[in-house]
Amino acid sequence: MHFHGYYWRGLRARRQKEIDDSHPDGPRFAVSDIPPLKICHWLRKSPPMHRGTWETAAAGVAWMVRCHDGIADLVVEPSPWNTTEDLRGATTAALGAGRDACWNYRLHGGEQVFTAVVCCPNLWEDLACPLKKHPPGR
Repeated sequence: MHFHGYYWRGLRARRQKEIDDSHPDGPRFAVSDIPPLKICHWLRKSPPMHRGTWETAAAGVAWMVRCHDGIADLVVEPSPWNTTEDLRGATTAALGAGRDACWNYRLHGGEQVFTAVVCCPNLWEDLACPLKKHPPGR
């Protein structure tokens, strides 16, 4: 198993306006940067949405922490977990067990951030690897 990272930062109002693009049956789903309804569906997005690939869950979580650190001062309602060792440990364990992870934060100014790490191959759906060097399958 390996892990793919995805990041979206934008206005919540835009996400709501373009909510159809968050569903795989939406007309612009693959090319829209709007976060999908299911985390695993990031793997269905076009290659420019892909932000990184890691061989370990810990490396994927380290990337999530770096993303969070870049917006931490803008978060409206910080998670009680924030990026403490508890959150890192829980996210690393979830990814290691094959469960996808997403940290979602509301920012000042009406923005929202989604940072997701998706397991590949994925336990929820048989989806192709965005790098195509790893074929779909469990």
